[in-house]
Amino acid sequence: HFEFQQGQIYPGDNFNYHLIPFEAAFEAGTASIMPYYGIPMGQTDEDVAMSYNKTIITTLLRDKYAFDGVVCTDWGLITDRRMGEFTWPARAWGVEHLSEVERVLKVLKAGVDQFGGESCPELVLELVENGKLTEARIDQSVRRLLKQKFELGLFEDPFVDETHVTDVFGS
Repeated sequence: HFEFQQGQIYPGDNFNYHLIPFEAAFEAGTASIMPYYGIPMGQTDEDVAMSYNKTIITTLLRDKYAFDGVVCTDWGLITDRRMGEFTWPARAWGVEHLSEVERVLKVLKAGVDQFGGESCPELVLELVENGKLTEARIDQSVRRLLKQKFELGLFEDPFVDETHVTDVFGS
């Protein structure tokens, strides 16, 4: 989570060892994955954070493990965050030199579906309008996100019976 250690090091060529818990999650049918901020140093063709890394998201996660669930970035990868007098810089590790719109494009081209903690749909629209991102690519993510929502039953009964709220919450 912090800038002073952006790189993830795998001594003794132990990268595959770190995949074991993820393999168990895939076998159990996990629906979503959130790649960490860190850069998997020396493990792919470019040293960039996991969510920007096409080899991690597409080649490893989507192709090797056949994961077709939702991939959501960790929080704050695209834009800086103002908190009072302090500005928390985007955790765009390995791609700090890219503009916000270029970061969005790189994340989507890597194979991610959803941006955690971001509210910048105008950047996605700009990419589509400028022909840098296809609607078909957006549709891939929309299908995954909607599939998950349908599986959770979020569209079955959208109305809450207010008389039973305290039975579930605050009990």
